[in-house]
Amino acid sequence: MSLTVLIDGGGTGCRLAAIDDSGTIVEQVTSTPANLTLGADQVFASIKAGITSLAIKLGEPAGWLPDTIWCGLAGSHQLDEKEQFLKKLPSNMACHIINDGHAQLLGCAQGSAPFACLSIGTGSVLNYLDHSGQHSMQGGWGFPAGDEGSGAWIGLRAVSRLTQWYDTWSDLSKAPPLIESLIEIIEPTVQGILEYSTCKNPKQLAELAPLVFETAPRDKSARNIINEGTLHFQNLIAETSSGITTCVAGGLAKPYQPYLEALLKRDVLLAPDDAAIRGLYHYSKQTKA
Repeated sequence: MSLTVLIDGGGTGCRLAAIDDSGTIVEQVTSTPANLTLGADQVFASIKAGITSLAIKLGEPAGWLPDTIWCGLAGSHQLDEKEQFLKKLPSNMACHIINDGHAQLLGCAQGSAPFACLSIGTGSVLNYLDHSGQHSMQGGWGFPAGDEGSGAWIGLRAVSRLTQWYDTWSDLSKAPPLIESLIEIIEPTVQGILEYSTCKNPKQLAELAPLVFETAPRDKSARNIINEGTLHFQNLIAETSSGITTCVAGGLAKPYQPYLEALLKRDVLLAPDDAAIRGLYHYSKQTKA
């Protein structure tokens, strides 16, 4: 049986899937983050571990490697890291790389154009196909300067609210809902807060984002963070893909959905969980053709 190995690598985790010629997923596994902004070593280690796990599930012998891998990797515009990653791969393994958001777009559009896909996870980016089918993207400049509205961006702002609260109140008995949730994770001391307020790890900060969404209905401060992110996405869509069918993908797509629908005043399509894998399969077929 001929199998195609597809790899969806993001800032939170990495998914590897083996798909047969009919497009059916035969086996899939998960691994650690595979975002090239974290460095080529991290991405190589994640994918290597994932391929080892995939080989076991497929019943392949130890040391098995696919002839070709098709990757949708976050941070793939980091050309130096991309080149270093490619150098680490076995010489007899072919590798095709596109951005993870591009892969999600292809998985949602399924060949139709124009079409846009807003990816919101640890990072954020808008990818779209214009009327001629040409791919473009907006946003996605990376954390901390870009990726507005993303999980890392939300987490950083939540920590900022915690520092402001600590400076002003520092009374645990009067902490608002967002602060109450944060101090269950972050030790409410100078040292504990500093570990997060100076944190440059997008994944760690993004882990705080669910707390912001959970407390938003009863905490104005949390709601303001989400509304600010939503407004950024509205502006991004208006500037680049107004009137184009748009879907939302990524780990924060569903929490953001009601906020986006309220602001855009229309339904927002949710991408399937395997959109990037399906997009990579579509990309592999296009490339082979």
